[in-house]
Amino acid sequence: MDLNAWFHWLFPSPGYFLLALAGLLVLFGLIGGLTDSRVFTEADPPPPDEEDRPSSRPWWTRDEEHYREWNEHQARERRRTAGNGSAPD
Repeated sequence: MDLNAWFHWLFPSPGYFLLALAGLLVLFGLIGGLTDSRVFTEADPPPPDEEDRPSSRPWWTRDEEHYREWNEHQARERRRTAGNGSAPD
């Protein structure tokens, strides 16, 4: 038998072909997810290069730093636009 006949025997309609294609994609995704070498369990400490340093500080210091940066940005914008003669929004 030739290849065309085998293909039509395996997939008598386009729906079966699409279903098989989706199944293969899911299967490869599962295999890829299970064999991911970067995955570590919760009991393992995170690798040092992926450690999230800012999250180790308390939330109030992170918020304080964010608002300080935002206020400095706003002051820079006011100084920049004040020289142009336009009123700030």
